[in-house]
Amino acid sequence: MMPALKPNQEILVSSLPYLFKNPSKGEIVAFKNENQHIIKRIKEVGDGKFLVQGDNQKDSKEYGWISKNLIIGKVIYIIPS
Repeated sequence: MMPALKPNQEILVSSLPYLFKNPSKGEIVAFKNENQHIIKRIKEVGDGKFLVQGDNQKDSKEYGWISKNLIIGKVIYIIPS
């Protein structure tokens, strides 16, 4: 799969979509990892956890399963570069 985002590309993230529903497979989300904000796609959903992975699987750090409370929001707009 081609990466949805390029390095340094700007995005718009909103927490509103997840106030009333859980993230779904295929959505791009921002989440907290230690002192960083990370952008990844949800690959699988199970038992209140979400498996996140980058689109560029050859060059993407593995984060594994994350809980919903780590998710900041859904990427709702990618600003064209």
